Amino acid sequence: TEKRAIFGHSMGGHGALTLALRHPGRFRSVSAFAPICAPTRCPWGEKAFTGYLGADRSTWSAHDATELMSGHRSAPWPAGILIDQGLDDKFLAEQLHPHLFEAACQAAGQPLTLRRHAGYDHGYYFVQTFMDEHLRHLRLWIVVQDDPRMALDVRGLVLLQRRELLRARPPVVESRAEFPMVDSRDARHERLRQLRREQGGFQ
Repeated sequence: TEKRAIFGHSMGGHGALTLALRHPGRFRSVSAFAPICAPTRCPWGEKAFTGYLGADRSTWSAHDATELMSGHRSAPWPAGILIDQGLDDKFLAEQLHPHLFEAACQAAGQPLTLRRHAGYDHGYYFVQTFMDEHLRHLRLWIVVQDDPRMALDVRGLVLLQRRELLRARPPVVESRAEFPMVDSRDARHERLRQLRREQGGFQ
């Protein structure tokens, strides 16, 4: 159908970004958790691309989100891209490189919400904690975009998206350093315990 969205985690986040950029117009919403943003410049990507695509590095760029974004002179996704990244992620410095994708988005004028979270790693609890906000992001661009009152106002939708995400939880660190860090691993665990209590689960 025309109401498609795509998101993923880690290697799946890499896939979400590259598929969205390679197939403009096919998806209404794109987001990612800790994606591999520049696989042509990290050990994981070099190993995988060599194995699947061969040693000719010129063929790799078509599967690298940062390289794909760098090829644009205007925003390919004016609706905006959402990425969440844990600052305690052990793969951040060597493998993920969200700062490279961020720089490519800035050069292309691509709206990007890159949220950096203190106390979160690459694992399940990181994804679980922020999943509801990615679903909000999806809802805005699949449901709200159908509203004829807003369909032509992309800037208004971007502002609404940011308002919805901020309403969902206390502010976190964003790429523009607009907000102080207030989230923590202890707070995350307390939220999970509270959810289990509300659902009648174990403590």
